[in-house]
Amino acid sequence: MAIEIKEMMSKTKWHSKVIHLVVALALVLSFSLVTTVPALAVPVVASVTETAFGTATMDHYVNMPATVNVSDLLIVLLTNDRNESVTTPGGWSLLASDANGAHVRLSVYYEIATGTEGGTTVNFVTSASEQAMAQVYRISNYHGTTPPEISTAATSTDMAPETAIANVPVVFQYPNRTNPANRIARITKNDFFTSTLS
Repeated sequence: MAIEIKEMMSKTKWHSKVIHLVVALALVLSFSLVTTVPALAVPVVASVTETAFGTATMDHYVNMPATVNVSDLLIVLLTNDRNESVTTPGGWSLLASDANGAHVRLSVYYEIATGTEGGTTVNFVTSASEQAMAQVYRISNYHGTTPPEISTAATSTDMAPETAIANVPVVFQYPNRTNPANRIARITKNDFFTSTLS
């Protein structure tokens, strides 16, 4: 009887080891079959390209960034020194175009890049000859499925506004007193960038 019990315990230990081994192999196999989900990259402002138009003209050939990849998001901020309207170029979409009385207009356009834009120019035509300033933001890692969003305009006399979220561009425009063209400033919590015509 003692031998039978000993043999049964020995078989139970053996079965237990086999079961543990089978479970361990199943877990390893299931983990190896699980497809790794890639982490989504965060959109990044890869470059800012500026073009100044110090002489009044209707044609404003805005320089695109030297390097543009497929699916990059291109955003153009164009400010002209009066309130003349701007024609949206082919392939671009208008996000906003607001005039501040007869003094200045800020227009915002976007395009999801095809990858052929690098080093080219795009003509933003105003309805009358005007001086202007443009900035082109190239944003890499853009998801490319929905248009970018824009908030409503606001005015302030605060010369040092604070943004709530780090690295979120906030655009300001105001007249440059030494030149009828305008300044555009991009201010983020961690970064300050000013472009001016003088």
